[in-house]
Amino acid sequence: MSKNRTRFLAAVGILGAAGSAQAALPDGSIPRMVGGGLRHMVLALEQNDPRLSLELKQHVTSAGGDPLVRVNLAEGVTPEQALPQLQAAGFRLQAISSINRSFIEGYVSLANVKRLAATSGIRSMHAVHRPVAHAGLVQSQAVERQNVDKVLVKGVTGKGIRVGVMSDSYDACGANCLTVAADDIASGDLPADGVTVLTDLGPADGGSDEGRGMLQLVHDIAPDAKLGFASAFIGEVEFSEGMLALRNEFHADVVVDDVIYFDEPMFSDGLLAQTVDQIKRSGGAYFSSAGNNGLEAFEDVYSPISFAQAKRQVTAGRSNIKLDQIPEDTKDPGLLKKKKELKRKKPERNSQRQYWNDASCVRAFCARVPSSS
Repeated sequence: MSKNRTRFLAAVGILGAAGSAQAALPDGSIPRMVGGGLRHMVLALEQNDPRLSLELKQHVTSAGGDPLVRVNLAEGVTPEQALPQLQAAGFRLQAISSINRSFIEGYVSLANVKRLAATSGIRSMHAVHRPVAHAGLVQSQAVERQNVDKVLVKGVTGKGIRVGVMSDSYDACGANCLTVAADDIASGDLPADGVTVLTDLGPADGGSDEGRGMLQLVHDIAPDAKLGFASAFIGEVEFSEGMLALRNEFHADVVVDDVIYFDEPMFSDGLLAQTVDQIKRSGGAYFSSAGNNGLEAFEDVYSPISFAQAKRQVTAGRSNIKLDQIPEDTKDPGLLKKKKELKRKKPERNSQRQYWNDASCVRAFCARVPSSS
């Protein structure tokens, strides 16, 4: 074999390993695309770390203690193509996003995470954090606080309106709550014809029935409205699908939630925000609890910096601002000037040359190096 041939295969091997989702790290040979929280839990299991139970409590888990994992499929891979391999590796499907079909969620035991990560077609995967519900201390004065009593006496009672509510659970806390749903219906705290429940937590899932408490408030404010419920505590993909189901299946005019997932992006629209936008475009109204975290937030005085300073911050690795993603329709003169500079400095591709990308590297690697599995 010639030296050039040897060098070519070595280069392909290196590039393929770098581009492949199965590139491993030193910490127990866990692939790079496994999120940090899931990685830590796998290592804790392997090392019999007693803190594992505490880490699991921070994530959505099944009744048996398996974490809910969101899998982000590689570009061009469909759920139908990937699921047979994923399920063979112990993945138990819970939901497929209809907003972005590359997002799927399911439960998997920590012992099977490496096996799951070794399957092809996965771009990344991470354990889903347990969401938080924004519960208020006073939950029985909604009518008076919002002056709804003055509206009700005029005959505005919500008749003809359908309201969908999303929270942890509707009728799951059992003996841990003073009442169950049937009691609230009998007492008139919920509509006589009940609530349409699309999804709910099970008795072993730790629900507090806060959703039922929200529905009681809605019933107080709009006593003639039809009410529906879906759980937002079964993962972000299921949260998104629940929003859509309340709008499209229950035909809710209004959807409300009091839930936040801490890995929702702050400066761009993630899956949940995109779902809310879709509900709005379809003619529905969506309201979410803004929360009141008080001193648990970050507050600072706004201190503007120049574009040049921002570039230096990015170059030094102290910021992840995407300076090349300045909106096309910006009207800021300074940003327009800098955008022109960036475009002018951007290298042009030679149409006579072939350029590597992740997909081509992986194809070349897989075509020349036998699988180790």
